[in-house]
Amino acid sequence: MDQEIEVVREEVAAAKSTERLLKANLATLNTTLSTEDLRGSVVALELEKEQILARLVPLRSGSAKPVSSEEKREVDNAWRQWQRQWSVRKKIAMDVWAHATEVVPEGTTKAELWVSAVPHARIHGGLMQVQDGLGLELDP
Repeated sequence: MDQEIEVVREEVAAAKSTERLLKANLATLNTTLSTEDLRGSVVALELEKEQILARLVPLRSGSAKPVSSEEKREVDNAWRQWQRQWSVRKKIAMDVWAHATEVVPEGTTKAELWVSAVPHARIHGGLMQVQDGLGLELDP
């Protein structure tokens, strides 16, 4: 009887180990894409490739004028300048926003802020006009 119990325990242990292995294989198979999904991805990628190649045709034909190093340098300098200005403006905007929201009650949503920020707004000819406290119309 003890031997039978030992044999059954070994069989159960082997079955559990086989079950773990099969579950791992099933999980791996479930994470892979189906053939339909793969075919759809291939079709989409081929379409994207054709569009990109079509955009390259004018460049490959030689009709595109090469950019001189001086022009590249000018563009890079202008880009750096505008990037610095953007960075400064972003910092200013964030500071102003931080100061403006100091007095906002706790739990106020963005929608509530927008409504309270534009108390006397009306749509006129597709443009929103705002009246300030003095009755003057301001175009945003």
